Amino acid sequence: MSLKTTIKRALRAVGLHVYFAAPDALPEHLHGLFSRLGINVVIDVGGHYGEYGTRLRAMGYQGRIVSFEPTSEALAKLRPAASGQGDWRVFDSALGSSPGELDINIAEHTVFNSFLPASEFSRQQFGAETAVARTERVKVETLDRMFDRCVEGVANPRVYLKLDTQGFDLEVLKGARQVLDRVLGLQSEVSVKPIYQGMPAMADALGIFSELGFELTGLYPVTRTEDLAVIEFDCVMRRQAMP
Repeated sequence: MSLKTTIKRALRAVGLHVYFAAPDALPEHLHGLFSRLGINVVIDVGGHYGEYGTRLRAMGYQGRIVSFEPTSEALAKLRPAASGQGDWRVFDSALGSSPGELDINIAEHTVFNSFLPASEFSRQQFGAETAVARTERVKVETLDRMFDRCVEGVANPRVYLKLDTQGFDLEVLKGARQVLDRVLGLQSEVSVKPIYQGMPAMADALGIFSELGFELTGLYPVTRTEDLAVIEFDCVMRRQAMP
């Protein structure tokens, strides 16, 4: 066993997980994009433990954050993270193409929680962390139904939509057709090597984003294999025709 593998296993034993990622320039990009677009509402779909909202506050964003997170364990950590951090609201539901309820897979490492099963590549790359520990029945809403609640009280809302739903991003967009023209910026996690069964290929997702009226402003690697091949990108976009 290599020293690197030994160190990674020791860190995982105490709850720390190390992956191969590129240097993080995403916050700097978002800071510039938010300034140009005048973003004052960020809809954070897949809030998890509040990591994204915390990052936004750290980079100086003071506008509203609205986080959607359906799972009970993550909500128990997200709510305290949002508390006392300005105008940061939390909704205890997922977003999808239609309202209702769905069973979500709760993985051994909760960043892999998904409505979709893990792919064979994912199991080989990430090992037991993608294994399903249990399932949880969760509420699903649509952005069409929730949008007005997200922006209520904000004069001239200028919205950035961040999606991190582990293979479910396009389903969220299907449920946002009536309000998507009010979204000025969009962020989605796209996979070069799909880590969930049934999720769209990166090229297909980029084509759909373009059809919906968004143009690419940046691609930022999220994870890599040990030989440095990119697994996922954070894909950042803006509207092609700006109001």
